[in-house]
Amino acid sequence: MNWRRGVAAVAALIALGGTAEADILSAGPGYGGPEQVNGKVVCWLFNAGSTNVTIPTRQIFHSRLGSATLAGDTCTVALAPQKTCSYYATAVAGTYTCRVVTSGTEENISGSMEIYTPADYPLVSLPMKK
Repeated sequence: MNWRRGVAAVAALIALGGTAEADILSAGPGYGGPEQVNGKVVCWLFNAGSTNVTIPTRQIFHSRLGSATLAGDTCTVALAPQKTCSYYATAVAGTYTCRVVTSGTEENISGSMEIYTPADYPLVSLPMKK
C-alpha cells in the first residue's frame, strides 16, 4: 500500500511542478563577403518576456572550421526581462551560423546574427528562428 502512495506523490509533484522547457534558436548561414575578414560575427539576444532566462549553450559555427572560439560573451548570466546580451567571434572567410539553447519557461526570446567589418560597419543581419 505504501508504494502506491509513493507513486501518487511522485505523480503529483510532476504534475504540479510545471515544465521547464528548452528552446533552440538559430540564424544563418550568413556570409559578409571579403569585407568580413578580421571583423566580427555577433549573436544578439533580447528577452521580451517577464521572467529571467538562462542561456546555457551559445555557439557560432563556421562553414569549414566548425565551432568558432568566442572572443566575447555577455550572456553568461541570466538574461533579465527587457534586457539584451550578445556573444561574438572574430570573422575569417566563410559562412557563419549562430545557435543558442535557452532554458526556462519564457518563450519571448528573440535574436539576430550580424556580421561586421573590422571598422564595425554592418554587412549582414539575419533573424534567429526557432
